[in-house]
Amino acid sequence: MKLVVPMCREKRKKMKMMVTMDSRRRRKMIVCQAMCILRETSKFKKGCKLHV
Repeated sequence: MKLVVPMCREKRKKMKMMVTMDSRRRRKMIVCQAMCILRETSKFKKGCKLHV
């Protein structure tokens, strides 16, 4: 799986697949999604980066 998601919308789409992941990675991805929302409001439409 790629650790960098191009758009926040893509991240939300992959939230469904997240359920099958490790609880540790799931927590990281939830934090990633929160950062994504913050970046969206801050006009930083880059992408989420996972720190696994």
